[in-house]
Amino acid sequence: DLGGFPVWLLAVKPPLKLRTSDSAYLKLVERWWDVLFPKVFPLLYSNGGPVIMVQIENEYGSYGNDKAYLRNLVTMAREHLGDYVILYTTDGGTRETLEKGTVPLSDVYSAVDFSTGDDPWPIFELQKKFNAPGRSPPLSSEFYTGWLTHWGEKISKIDAEFTAASLEKILSRNGSAVLYMVHGGTNFGFYNGANTGSQESDYKPDLTSYDYDAPIKESGDIDNPKFQAIQKVIKKYNEAPHS
Repeated sequence: DLGGFPVWLLAVKPPLKLRTSDSAYLKLVERWWDVLFPKVFPLLYSNGGPVIMVQIENEYGSYGNDKAYLRNLVTMAREHLGDYVILYTTDGGTRETLEKGTVPLSDVYSAVDFSTGDDPWPIFELQKKFNAPGRSPPLSSEFYTGWLTHWGEKISKIDAEFTAASLEKILSRNGSAVLYMVHGGTNFGFYNGANTGSQESDYKPDLTSYDYDAPIKESGDIDNPKFQAIQKVIKKYNEAPHS
Protein backbone atom coordinates (compact mmCIF):
# COMPACT_ATOMS: atom_id res chain seq x y z
CA ASP A 1 0.00 0.00 0.00
CA LEU A 2 2.86 2.39 0.88
CA GLY A 3 0.59 5.00 2.43
CA GLY A 4 -0.84 6.19 -0.87
CA PHE A 5 2.48 6.42 -2.70
CA PRO A 6 2.72 4.42 -5.95
CA VAL A 7 4.78 1.32 -5.30
CA TRP A 8 7.05 1.93 -8.31
CA LEU A 9 8.75 4.68 -6.31
CA LEU A 10 10.56 1.90 -4.45
CA ALA A 11 12.15 0.72 -7.69
CA VAL A 12 13.73 4.08 -8.57
CA LYS A 13 17.55 4.02 -8.55
CA PRO A 14 19.27 5.49 -6.68
CA PRO A 15 16.65 5.02 -3.94
CA LEU A 16 14.39 7.98 -3.27
CA LYS A 17 14.06 9.52 0.16
CA LEU A 18 10.29 9.89 0.45
CA ARG A 19 8.83 12.94 2.20
CA THR A 20 12.16 14.79 2.22
CA SER A 21 13.85 17.56 0.26
CA ASP A 22 15.61 14.92 -1.88
CA SER A 23 15.68 16.67 -5.28
CA ALA A 24 14.79 13.51 -7.21
CA TYR A 25 11.75 12.96 -5.01
CA LEU A 26 10.63 16.59 -5.26
CA LYS A 27 10.82 16.44 -9.05
CA LEU A 28 8.31 13.59 -8.99
CA VAL A 29 6.07 15.50 -6.59
CA GLU A 30 6.21 18.46 -8.97
CA ARG A 31 5.37 16.24 -11.94
CA TRP A 32 2.31 14.89 -10.13
CA TRP A 33 1.16 18.29 -8.85
CA ASP A 34 1.54 19.72 -12.37
CA VAL A 35 -1.29 17.33 -13.29
CA LEU A 36 -3.32 17.49 -10.09
CA PHE A 37 -3.46 21.17 -9.20
CA PRO A 38 -4.78 22.49 -12.53
CA LYS A 39 -7.79 20.24 -11.86
CA VAL A 40 -8.16 21.61 -8.32
CA PHE A 41 -7.76 25.30 -9.19
CA PRO A 42 -11.24 25.84 -10.73
CA LEU A 43 -12.77 24.20 -7.65
CA LEU A 44 -11.26 26.62 -5.12
CA TYR A 45 -13.62 28.69 -3.00
CA SER A 46 -12.10 31.88 -4.44
CA ASN A 47 -13.17 30.65 -7.88
CA GLY A 48 -16.71 29.82 -6.80
CA GLY A 49 -15.98 26.18 -5.97
CA PRO A 50 -16.33 24.09 -2.80
CA VAL A 51 -12.64 23.75 -1.80
CA ILE A 52 -11.83 26.17 1.03
CA MET A 53 -8.48 24.73 2.18
CA VAL A 54 -5.68 22.62 0.69
CA GLN A 55 -3.53 20.42 2.93
CA ILE A 56 0.12 20.13 1.91
CA GLU A 57 1.18 17.45 4.43
CA ASN A 58 -0.46 15.18 6.98
CA GLU A 59 0.99 14.43 10.41
CA TYR A 60 4.49 15.03 9.08
CA GLY A 61 5.66 15.89 12.60
CA SER A 62 5.22 12.21 13.49
CA TYR A 63 7.52 11.25 10.62
CA GLY A 64 10.23 13.82 9.88
CA ASN A 65 11.62 17.29 10.47
CA ASP A 66 12.77 18.54 7.06
CA LYS A 67 11.71 22.18 6.86
CA ALA A 68 13.20 22.59 3.37
CA TYR A 69 10.85 19.84 2.18
CA LEU A 70 7.81 21.58 3.64
CA ARG A 71 8.81 24.94 2.17
CA ASN A 72 9.22 23.35 -1.26
CA LEU A 73 5.68 21.99 -1.03
CA VAL A 74 4.37 25.44 -0.11
CA THR A 75 6.19 27.05 -3.05
CA MET A 76 4.83 24.50 -5.53
CA ALA A 77 1.29 24.80 -4.17
CA ARG A 78 1.34 28.59 -4.32
CA GLU A 79 2.65 28.56 -7.90
CA HIS A 80 -0.34 26.50 -8.99
CA LEU A 81 -3.10 27.70 -6.66
CA GLY A 82 -2.22 31.33 -5.98
CA ASP A 83 -2.16 33.35 -2.79
CA TYR A 84 -5.84 33.29 -1.87
CA VAL A 85 -6.28 29.64 -0.93
CA ILE A 86 -5.63 28.62 2.67
CA LEU A 87 -2.79 26.09 2.81
CA TYR A 88 -2.56 24.02 5.97
CA THR A 89 -0.87 21.13 7.76
CA THR A 90 -2.26 18.73 10.35
CA ASP A 91 -0.27 17.34 13.27
CA GLY A 92 -0.93 15.61 16.55
CA GLY A 93 -1.61 17.92 19.46
CA THR A 94 1.82 17.82 21.11
CA ARG A 95 4.61 20.37 21.10
CA GLU A 96 7.05 17.92 19.50
CA THR A 97 4.83 16.98 16.55
CA LEU A 98 3.78 20.58 15.93
CA GLU A 99 7.38 21.82 16.04
CA LYS A 100 8.37 19.23 13.44
CA GLY A 101 5.32 19.44 11.20
CA THR A 102 4.68 23.20 11.11
CA VAL A 103 6.03 25.48 8.39
CA PRO A 104 7.64 28.28 10.45
CA LEU A 105 7.35 31.97 9.57
CA SER A 106 4.78 31.31 6.87
CA ASP A 107 1.08 31.83 6.17
CA VAL A 108 0.46 28.08 6.28
CA TYR A 109 -2.18 27.33 8.91
CA SER A 110 -1.32 24.64 11.47
CA ALA A 111 -4.31 22.48 12.40
CA VAL A 112 -4.32 19.70 14.99
CA ASP A 113 -5.79 16.29 15.61
CA PHE A 114 -6.06 14.28 18.83
CA SER A 115 -7.87 11.35 20.38
CA THR A 116 -11.62 11.59 20.77
CA GLY A 117 -12.30 12.30 24.43
CA ASP A 118 -9.13 14.35 24.98
CA ASP A 119 -9.71 17.80 26.48
CA PRO A 120 -9.48 19.86 23.27
CA TRP A 121 -8.88 23.31 24.69
CA PRO A 122 -5.34 22.93 26.09
CA ILE A 123 -4.43 21.51 22.68
CA PHE A 124 -6.03 24.47 20.90
CA GLU A 125 -4.05 26.82 23.18
CA LEU A 126 -0.86 25.01 22.14
CA GLN A 127 -1.94 25.27 18.51
CA LYS A 128 -1.93 29.08 18.80
CA LYS A 129 1.83 29.04 19.40
CA PHE A 130 2.35 27.64 15.90
CA ASN A 131 0.16 30.13 14.05
CA ALA A 132 0.39 33.87 13.53
CA PRO A 133 -1.27 35.97 16.28
CA GLY A 134 -4.99 36.19 15.70
CA ARG A 135 -4.85 33.55 12.95
CA SER A 136 -5.37 30.34 14.88
CA PRO A 137 -9.05 29.40 14.86
CA PRO A 138 -9.38 26.23 16.95
CA LEU A 139 -9.73 23.36 14.49
CA SER A 140 -9.54 19.61 14.89
CA SER A 141 -9.05 18.66 11.26
CA GLU A 142 -9.48 14.95 12.06
CA PHE A 143 -12.19 14.47 14.66
CA TYR A 144 -12.34 10.69 14.98
CA THR A 145 -15.92 9.45 14.88
CA GLY A 146 -14.76 5.84 15.23
CA TRP A 147 -11.62 3.87 14.53
CA LEU A 148 -10.12 1.45 12.03
CA THR A 149 -9.82 -2.31 12.52
CA HIS A 150 -6.81 -4.52 11.78
CA TRP A 151 -6.98 -8.15 10.73
CA GLY A 152 -7.48 -10.37 13.80
CA GLU A 153 -9.07 -7.63 15.91
CA LYS A 154 -12.67 -7.24 16.98
CA ILE A 155 -14.58 -4.73 14.84
CA SER A 156 -13.95 -1.32 16.37
CA LYS A 157 -16.95 0.32 18.02
CA ILE A 158 -16.90 3.74 19.71
CA ASP A 159 -19.92 4.74 21.80
CA ALA A 160 -22.27 7.17 20.05
CA GLU A 161 -22.98 9.38 23.07
CA PHE A 162 -19.28 9.54 23.98
CA THR A 163 -18.44 10.65 20.44
CA ALA A 164 -21.18 13.29 20.40
CA ALA A 165 -20.18 14.63 23.83
CA SER A 166 -16.56 14.93 22.67
CA LEU A 167 -17.69 16.89 19.61
CA GLU A 168 -19.82 19.16 21.79
CA LYS A 169 -16.75 20.09 23.88
CA ILE A 170 -15.32 21.64 20.71
CA LEU A 171 -18.42 23.23 19.21
CA SER A 172 -19.76 24.66 22.48
CA ARG A 173 -16.85 27.13 22.63
CA ASN A 174 -16.89 28.04 18.95
CA GLY A 175 -14.27 25.53 17.89
CA SER A 176 -14.50 23.60 14.63
CA ALA A 177 -14.06 19.97 13.70
CA VAL A 178 -13.79 17.97 10.49
CA LEU A 179 -15.43 14.58 10.99
CA TYR A 180 -13.10 11.69 10.16
CA MET A 181 -14.86 9.68 8.94
CA VAL A 182 -18.27 11.04 8.02
CA HIS A 183 -18.95 8.07 5.74
CA GLY A 184 -17.34 4.67 6.03
CA GLY A 185 -16.17 3.01 2.84
CA THR A 186 -14.35 0.11 1.24
CA ASN A 187 -10.71 -0.14 0.20
CA PHE A 188 -10.48 -2.64 -2.63
CA GLY A 189 -7.54 -4.82 -3.62
CA PHE A 190 -4.33 -3.90 -1.84
CA TYR A 191 -5.40 -0.35 -0.98
CA ASN A 192 -6.54 -1.24 2.52
CA GLY A 193 -3.49 0.24 4.27
CA ALA A 194 -1.56 -0.95 7.30
CA ASN A 195 0.14 0.22 10.46
CA THR A 196 3.17 -0.81 12.45
CA GLY A 197 2.81 -2.01 16.01
CA SER A 198 4.99 -1.30 19.04
CA GLN A 199 7.93 -2.46 16.93
CA GLU A 200 8.58 -1.09 13.44
CA SER A 201 8.75 -4.67 12.17
CA ASP A 202 5.18 -5.40 13.34
CA TYR A 203 2.84 -5.37 10.35
CA LYS A 204 -0.84 -4.71 11.09
CA PRO A 205 -2.93 -4.67 7.90
CA ASP A 206 -6.31 -2.96 7.93
CA LEU A 207 -9.46 -4.75 6.89
CA THR A 208 -10.78 -4.19 3.38
CA SER A 209 -13.76 -2.61 5.13
CA TYR A 210 -13.22 0.96 6.29
CA ASP A 211 -16.64 1.27 7.89
CA TYR A 212 -14.81 2.99 10.78
CA ASP A 213 -17.97 2.93 12.90
CA ALA A 214 -18.70 6.25 11.16
CA PRO A 215 -22.10 7.98 11.45
CA ILE A 216 -22.82 7.08 7.82
CA LYS A 217 -22.00 3.40 7.55
CA GLU A 218 -20.13 1.62 4.78
CA SER A 219 -23.54 0.53 3.46
CA GLY A 220 -24.84 4.12 3.47
CA ASP A 221 -27.04 3.54 6.52
CA ILE A 222 -27.89 6.63 8.59
CA ASP A 223 -30.53 5.01 10.78
CA ASN A 224 -28.18 4.48 13.70
CA PRO A 225 -27.51 6.05 17.13
CA LYS A 226 -24.20 7.68 16.16
CA PHE A 227 -25.62 9.56 13.17
CA GLN A 228 -28.51 10.79 15.29
CA ALA A 229 -26.32 11.83 18.24
CA ILE A 230 -23.83 13.76 16.07
CA GLN A 231 -26.62 15.34 14.03
CA LYS A 232 -28.26 16.58 17.23
CA VAL A 233 -25.04 18.27 18.41
CA ILE A 234 -24.35 19.89 15.04
CA LYS A 235 -27.90 21.23 14.78
CA LYS A 236 -27.58 22.69 18.26
CA TYR A 237 -24.54 24.78 17.38
CA ASN A 238 -25.15 25.84 13.79
CA GLU A 239 -28.82 26.69 14.28
CA ALA A 240 -29.84 24.49 11.37
CA PRO A 241 -33.58 23.94 11.01
CA HIS A 242 -34.82 20.56 12.16
CA SER A 243 -36.02 18.25 9.40
